[in-house]
Amino acid sequence: MIKLAVLGVGYWGPNLVRNVKELPEAHLAGICDLSPIALKHIREKYPDVPLFTNFKQMIKKTHPDAVLIATPAHTHFSLVKNALHQNLHVLVEKPLAMNSRQARELTRLAENRNLTLMAGHTFLYSNPVREVRKYIEAQELGDLFYCYSQRTSLGQIRSDIDALWNLGPHDVSILNYWTGTMPTRVSAWGFCYLNKKQQISDVVFGKIEYPGGISAHLHLSWLDPQKVRRMVVVGSKKMLVYNDMDTEKPIQIYDKRAEKEKIDPTDPLHHRFGIKSGNISLPKIPCPEPLREEIAHFISCIKSGDQPLTDGRHATDVIIVLEAMSRSLKKDGKPIEIKEIFT
Repeated sequence: MIKLAVLGVGYWGPNLVRNVKELPEAHLAGICDLSPIALKHIREKYPDVPLFTNFKQMIKKTHPDAVLIATPAHTHFSLVKNALHQNLHVLVEKPLAMNSRQARELTRLAENRNLTLMAGHTFLYSNPVREVRKYIEAQELGDLFYCYSQRTSLGQIRSDIDALWNLGPHDVSILNYWTGTMPTRVSAWGFCYLNKKQQISDVVFGKIEYPGGISAHLHLSWLDPQKVRRMVVVGSKKMLVYNDMDTEKPIQIYDKRAEKEKIDPTDPLHHRFGIKSGNISLPKIPCPEPLREEIAHFISCIKSGDQPLTDGRHATDVIIVLEAMSRSLKKDGKPIEIKEIFT
């Protein structure tokens, strides 16, 4: 059994605690948070779990094998580095760090110490997301043309990071996973309506260009009347909609496409496009909680020594894309080549 400690039980941490408590292969060794109020809420639900306000004290008294970190993004680098130096395996919520230099440092440190480092890109542990990748790899959709994503709601309004760094990691992680590669160029435009003095973008529109002419467009917002978690993939053969809010039919596959039709068979350049429309498929997909799958995968990798699906390298790639988009955002949408961040 793997002994796990949780650091941070504000917004997301309680979900980690709940899942760790329910996993038979895990033991919740301790919980740490600076807020007495947050710890009070945890004590009411889990009175048997040791609680701490000091991270080092928790590690010293509970001797965990690994730590799950769900603290504000700007604290991730120092906390993960501290945990790795204490020979602890680490699962940290996204983003792994606030820049690619820090992310690379953490990745190298974990590799040098033979420790499991994993970032909480939870959607890659969602069955529908994995099914979409299978359809793409099997060429069910044909050649990919473009994708677009909507990730909007009213709140949670952040003051430590903007909508790009809060919501964008999900879509970038998914798109990199689906395409199996890194983008070549990105652009982004941001709008500050609530935090004008701090220049924190509440709304972000982004464009990501992948090899082979594949483009992806993002709409990220904390200011929207509807909570939307939707991605559309358009291919040369079929089109697909992934809706994370629809647990009964999260994937819809449309047998639709545009095809060239010749008007004059003697003139190969004289043609028009016809629309082909067939059935809509609604595959049955079991949807266990992705966070449960993520933590179970983390434990499995600790035991086996295998690299996690969302290891430090995957997390670093996501951060590189976000860094490039941030540069573009500051330059009012100027395209940024990804190689500028690599070098």
